[in-house]
Amino acid sequence: MRTKFLLLLSLFAFLAMDANSKQMETETTLREIQIKATARLSPRSMRTTSLTSSVQEIAPAVFLVGDAVAVNFASSTSNASIVVTNAETGEVVHHELFSCSAPTTVMIQLDGCEPGLYYVDITTTSTIYNGEFTL
Repeated sequence: MRTKFLLLLSLFAFLAMDANSKQMETETTLREIQIKATARLSPRSMRTTSLTSSVQEIAPAVFLVGDAVAVNFASSTSNASIVVTNAETGEVVHHELFSCSAPTTVMIQLDGCEPGLYYVDITTTSTIYNGEFTL
């Protein structure tokens, strides 16, 4: 009887560990969000200029981590803006202004947002970047 109890206890412990590891794998899913520079900004006039401007900055890397967006800036920037918009409704679900020094990662939690297509727009002092992702 004691042996059966220990076997059952071991089986339940194994199943609980397996379920927990699958949940951790799901939560740490990392997908890169492809972004592209859509315009360069003139520092003095803040007008849009050609994408062939001589000022080059390192584009931020953007990832979807579960229900969060991680924006990794490899270079310093001042007055940067990140906007996340629901593509279907046009609702802005996140808007943040900040300054940072390299390297900096900004985490944006979207756990209360409905599943669907979203746009991410990142504006630095010199460039506008756009991308899209699905929750």
